[in-house]
Amino acid sequence: MVPTKRLFDLAESEGIAIEWYKFKCGILGHYDRDPDLICPVITLSCHLQRDERLLRCVFAEELGHHFTSVGKLVSAACDAERQRLSRSEYRAVKYGVELMIPLDEFCAHVGHRTLDEIADIFFVTKDFVRFRAKQLHSIIEQGGDFYGKRKIEVASSWPYREAR
Repeated sequence: MVPTKRLFDLAESEGIAIEWYKFKCGILGHYDRDPDLICPVITLSCHLQRDERLLRCVFAEELGHHFTSVGKLVSAACDAERQRLSRSEYRAVKYGVELMIPLDEFCAHVGHRTLDEIADIFFVTKDFVRFRAKQLHSIIEQGGDFYGKRKIEVASSWPYREAR
C-alpha cells in the first residue's frame, strides 16, 4: 500500500501547495496551475480529513492533473459518479489509480479476493479498484501482454470474487 504521507511528499517535491477548504456542491478536490500563481495548488475538501480512504483517491487524482496536463488548468473532483470522463479527467484518474494500485500487486490479488478486500488492501475506494480492473481487462483483451514484459495469468473468477 502506498502510504498517504507519500502523496504529501510527492506534492511537496513538485512544489505544489496543499490547501484545505469547505467546498459546497460536493466538490472534494481542486487543482489549479496558473502562471499568475506562485506555484500549483491542490485544494482539498475539509470533509476529507475525516475519510482517509477517500482523501487518498482524491489527492492521487489531483496529483494526476499535475502530472498529465499541460498549460493553464483548473480542475475539480466531485463526489457524484462520473459516467463519462473528459480526456483530461480520464488521464488524471488513470494516473491516480496507477499510483495507488500498482499493477503487479493488483494482479497478485485478482481472482483470490473480493472487491472489498482489494479496496482494503490498497486502502482506496471501490471505484479505484473497478477502474484498475477495467484496465487489466483491457490488457487481457489485447492479448494479455503486460507492458511487453510478461504474460498475465488471471484466475477464472475474473476480475475479483464477489462477496458472499
